[in-house]
Amino acid sequence: MKFSFALLLTFALVATSLVIAQDSSQQTRPRRAPETRQPAANEISAPAIEVAQLTGEPTVRIGLSTSARSVAISTGGQLLSTTSSNAQPTPLGVARVRIEARALTPLAPAAAAPSFRVEVAGAATRVDADRAATEIRTQTGEASEVSYNAQTKTWSILTGEDLSRDEAEDLRTRIEEAGFASAAVVGKNGAQGETTSSARNNPVTASTARNANKSGTRLITLAAAPTRELAVYGGGASTLFSSRAPVTFASADERSAPVRFNEKSYRGRLEVFPNVRGALTVVNVIGLEDYVRGVVPNELSPGGYSAIEAQKAQAIAARTYAVKNLNQFASQGFDLLPTTRSQVYGGLSTEHPLSTRAVEETRGVVATYQGEAINALYTSTCGGRTEDVENIFNEATPYLRGRECALEGKAHFASFVVKSSREPSEIRDAAHIMFARDAAVLAVNNFQLGTSRLTDAWLASPSSSAEVRGWLSAVARTARQPVPVLTEDATRLPGFSAALAAAVYGELRADTLMSDADAEYLLSFRDAAEIPEKNRADVAMLLRDGALSLYADQTLRTREPMPRGRMIHAIARLLESRNALQLQKSTTRPTMSGALVLRSNKNRDQSVAVT
Repeated sequence: MKFSFALLLTFALVATSLVIAQDSSQQTRPRRAPETRQPAANEISAPAIEVAQLTGEPTVRIGLSTSARSVAISTGGQLLSTTSSNAQPTPLGVARVRIEARALTPLAPAAAAPSFRVEVAGAATRVDADRAATEIRTQTGEASEVSYNAQTKTWSILTGEDLSRDEAEDLRTRIEEAGFASAAVVGKNGAQGETTSSARNNPVTASTARNANKSGTRLITLAAAPTRELAVYGGGASTLFSSRAPVTFASADERSAPVRFNEKSYRGRLEVFPNVRGALTVVNVIGLEDYVRGVVPNELSPGGYSAIEAQKAQAIAARTYAVKNLNQFASQGFDLLPTTRSQVYGGLSTEHPLSTRAVEETRGVVATYQGEAINALYTSTCGGRTEDVENIFNEATPYLRGRECALEGKAHFASFVVKSSREPSEIRDAAHIMFARDAAVLAVNNFQLGTSRLTDAWLASPSSSAEVRGWLSAVARTARQPVPVLTEDATRLPGFSAALAAAVYGELRADTLMSDADAEYLLSFRDAAEIPEKNRADVAMLLRDGALSLYADQTLRTREPMPRGRMIHAIARLLESRNALQLQKSTTRPTMSGALVLRSNKNRDQSVAVT
């Protein structure tokens, strides 16, 4: 959660410390609030934060994805589905489905309900018809109008507008009781007993009749806005079914074969529906406690923070945050996101026994202030001290006060110092900077570089035959190849390239895999003609693999002794490209019990004892 409040709780919540930072979704940089009333001392010194027990377990909707074009949902058991929120899911007959959104043909407008009027026919003159219309309006209170029938050469009185048949029958009875025995129920356009006129049976004619104006312009109205539906596929190209309503998927045995979204397991159910952008939204519908199980290990690593009370504090904070922020994204069909914008939620596959224990032992416990769940936002770091909320946002909150974070202060790190036997590099030449990393990579893999400090002079100096022999022997050992036989020109680029290729790939690999045409294409630079024929394929292959590079003058300076820096770079680059060095990238975490904690790319923490 970027720029947010940090909540540091003990399980008993005796000493509550809250820290804040800025929410990047709302602010671009920290700013001071305008001058407003500052809270009184008694308002900020002892906020009455309490614990409360939820009386029921709410359901949480997590928006796992809002931009998917295609969704894969599966289970190791029996897959169930339903398109109704009130119906139980039924078996699908397949264990894996693919869901896509497809466009719908606009629906035709629903047929208008038939409407009726009441007609009193047979008036001989317009005067008689007007007199009858006035009397009917007086007796019934309904609007009446007169109409001339050219075929019968008589006048009629039409009463009522858009009446149902029952309403028209009731009006006819009242008109008859007023003394007009010839009253009859007719369709809206005057045909007796009809619900539509001949014009209604022709959409174009009807549209023209309804919308024509004095200028002759015909108004057009679209029947319906375009919509999208879900198409659910099994193993083939044909659809299992389609639905305009959201589709919910579940597993018949959630415990042993949970439902999976894109091969990641989740508790509860998965709901899929098309969103306003035309993409698919995938929502994990889950109980609050199961949701917290999937949050705690992702927000507070059990490997880095193995104390059960710390895990319990995180469980309470995560649960409180969820309760406070239900319906945060209700307009999009879910409550929370699985990212730092809400809380990092990884589902069933990221749960950990220690954090699960913390969730179970604090089940239903939330932090409250004046009877309501607090805004329990938190962050992974505080920089040693937090800030009062009104210095970041516009409103002071009694329980969001700045505190010192001792674990991130100087005292926490003073006793843990990592020392190196290598001396710092003294490099000023920009062209040599990348060689420092190459030298470090080789040094940690037991390469004897022959110096404890890298300098520009050492890197630019030519290597001795003894140095080259030692380095290439280490290369062959690392690549599990025989040690190559070195020739007298091994300190120059052509001979070194042949020996390095043999140490990494084995003898004659370049001659076997590199065609003459490819070699000539790669060797199209100024002094390429100076490379002996026997070494041309090896040099071309190392150029292709990035181990060698041209100087600024578009030469390789093949006749000069090769500088140490370029040799070291070629060795490191070639071994790394073949994964022979088995390097791993990790992020340092806070130290624990005198050990350095590293987090791998797989989100796993490992303690490393440093001596």
